Amino acid sequence: MKYKIAALCLLASSSAIAEDKKLIAGLNYTMSLSAEATLSTEETSGEATEDLDISTLGLYLGYINENNNRFIVSYSSATIDFDEANVSEDATGFDLDWQFVYGEEQVQPYWGLGFGFHSIADPLILRGTNLDGDTLSGVSFQVMAGIKIPVHKQVELDISVQRKAYAWQSIDIDTGFASDTLNLNYVQNALNVGAGFKF
Repeated sequence: MKYKIAALCLLASSSAIAEDKKLIAGLNYTMSLSAEATLSTEETSGEATEDLDISTLGLYLGYINENNNRFIVSYSSATIDFDEANVSEDATGFDLDWQFVYGEEQVQPYWGLGFGFHSIADPLILRGTNLDGDTLSGVSFQVMAGIKIPVHKQVELDISVQRKAYAWQSIDIDTGFASDTLNLNYVQNALNVGAGFKF
């Protein structure tokens, strides 16, 4: 009899865990409200900035704990347009985000933070240098605030604003006429919309 009671308790606790702790998968689209690239040189102590437009499509998989908070892993592909130069490049990467969700109402506010690892294949900054054709790698850091809207027991919409900074690796270049070390950063403020499926 005591084994039956123990088994029932175990089943009850496991079903409660299954209800409270879920996985979520989805996609999101991010478009920059404002973005800027900053390039600084070490040898000549110069600095230049240019406005950007960044649009990102991402796929994510996450874990929802008993407090409705989220740990999200996402893969993204971004198109980066340089406004003045009228050229673009593509970046891909992985992000790890923590989201802290409040309430159980129809609209649930949240805030979050995260970091990521990204790369640009054949970046514009390396063209015409000794590193032409190489890949540029970097890390990102972001903060966000938004709302989650459950539209179904298993489906939720996500709307947020984000501030994200990309710090690209320092680059030692040689153009044949001069050499220098370049430091490149991108910063964007963006609107993000997405949809997720809980399972």
